[in-house]
Amino acid sequence: MGFGFNLFFTFILIPSFVILIITWVLTRKIIFGKIIGCVVLGVLGLTFLSLSIQFLTSKTKLEKQDYYGQYVINRDYFKGKQADWQYENFRFEIKDNDSLYFYVTNKNKILKTYRGTISTSKPYNSEILIINMQQPTHHIVTHNPTVYRDAWGFYLVFYSPKFNNVYFKKRSVDTYRKLTAEKKADRKQNLKTVGGSIRFAKVVGGSFKPLVSITNLFSFFLLNLYFVFL
Repeated sequence: MGFGFNLFFTFILIPSFVILIITWVLTRKIIFGKIIGCVVLGVLGLTFLSLSIQFLTSKTKLEKQDYYGQYVINRDYFKGKQADWQYENFRFEIKDNDSLYFYVTNKNKILKTYRGTISTSKPYNSEILIINMQQPTHHIVTHNPTVYRDAWGFYLVFYSPKFNNVYFKKRSVDTYRKLTAEKKADRKQNLKTVGGSIRFAKVVGGSFKPLVSITNLFSFFLLNLYFVFL
């Protein structure tokens, strides 16, 4: 709460409240008891309102471990084809050993990886991110990002000489788990598709190697019958 509220609370509200209590004790009139109740409820309401506003407007205080995780393009700021293209082509990851991996992708497929490390500095009450990339590196991660905080989290803005400001947000754990589950489901479906056409195999050198499909085996069988009865 502000300095003005503290003065009002100390020199006006508390003395008035004490006078009301003394008056109520001496007179035993219900009206003073009701006033005291209203004052108490009013103070509690103002305190709750002040704490709520402070919570909603205060910025998140970040530490190094808060930066660990996966980051994707934040399409909430600039929607459209350019943002969608950036989302499908760039993302990065900061691991808990302070390693940074910047990925150039084609949707879920990683085409190229740029490596680096991170550290943090604390000029104020929150730590900011500092990156140190191995050279040569990608033009998006040539400079340290600007960290923007709010009550619910933060996002990073990198300056690129080609794209200007590039916005990244931290991918939530639920989103990461959902994408991982989708990848596993796609992989499982692909294995089922391949497995549907492969039925015969043998073990060679301790590894499982498919030999022929049902179609090829059937063709081979007919060819042998042809030569037998020829």
